[in-house]
Amino acid sequence: MSFELPSLIDPELCSLVDESRAFYARRPAGRGPGSREELLAFRARPAAPAECDPRPIAELASAHGRSVPVRIHVPASAPAAGVFLEIHGGGFYMGSAAGSDVRNRWLADALGIAASRLTL
Repeated sequence: MSFELPSLIDPELCSLVDESRAFYARRPAGRGPGSREELLAFRARPAAPAECDPRPIAELASAHGRSVPVRIHVPASAPAAGVFLEIHGGGFYMGSAAGSDVRNRWLADALGIAASRLTL
């Protein structure tokens, strides 16, 4: 079975595909910080993620000698009826596992699911 890209993307978002391709075509090589100092400066810039209530369960998932932080939001009023897992590929320098707390808290409560984010 084969899928064409347009059939997999919401028609309202198709224009973003071309914009994204153009962005990456002109993006210089060597993305990301070039030194530890650049990394620390980059991480110091953004404000802390917004707090949510109730707070997520923070876990450290480990496999094959590697670990990643996972933040789990469960519905406040009922057992979870499903799971949404967001995997953020921030390149180890951009974003954090807490970056989606407010949205994932909303998803957990609105949809009755466990919403989790891990940052790779």
